[in-house]
Amino acid sequence: MLRRGRGAHFFIGVADVDAYHRQLRERGLDLAPPADEGWGGRFITLEDPDKYRFFFVTWTDDKGIGKNPTSFASNS
Repeated sequence: MLRRGRGAHFFIGVADVDAYHRQLRERGLDLAPPADEGWGGRFITLEDPDKYRFFFVTWTDDKGIGKNPTSFASNS
């Protein structure tokens, strides 16, 4: 039987991942700064006690301008 959270990842679109990161830091969370990825997203990652991973992402187009946020779940 698989452990909880193993292989389950959630991608949640936010309008401004940098602002969301600041809010979380102000609330006492210790997390890495947002990172840019080649696939068009800027994101932060959180993991809950059951090992579920949550990726909060601002999608960008080729000019680096944020798109409307979207949410979806992935089970990999």
